[in-house]
Amino acid sequence: MRRLGVTIVLGGVAFAFFLYIQPLLTIHVLAGALRDSDTEAIRERMDAESVRRSLREAYVTGLRRAPDDGDRSAAVIASLVLFGRGIEMIMAISGDDESSSTELSDWGFEGPSRFRVTLEQRANPPIGLILERHGTSWQVVSMVPSEAAWQELGEPQSSR
Repeated sequence: MRRLGVTIVLGGVAFAFFLYIQPLLTIHVLAGALRDSDTEAIRERMDAESVRRSLREAYVTGLRRAPDDGDRSAAVIASLVLFGRGIEMIMAISGDDESSSTELSDWGFEGPSRFRVTLEQRANPPIGLILERHGTSWQVVSMVPSEAAWQELGEPQSSR
């Protein structure tokens, strides 16, 4: 009877640990899927349209005025550039080249179904990722570029 109790407790601890590291595992699996061009695995772990939309909205919000056609074009360009950089940084997580490897820093839960992590690389400004739980898995739903990333693009937020 005592052995069964210990087994249940150890199983519970192992399961809790798995739930705790699951978002980080998702990022590593996503990095491998991006490197291998595994479209299905990428779709399961990244809501690319949601990420691009959040980047466009952040750009337009930084303008502090209603977007016109030019602003929307600039927002699309900025979101695509930053989205591309974010993808490159995710891919570098599992890279073999030390000079381009990405560090996961400043990570933690923002709630039971929301997780944040910052990707840092020597050559680029940091970019944050927001993951949300969808059922039993996690998906990247937003990228949060640092102020330095916005300034590199000449983003209007630097004039605040």
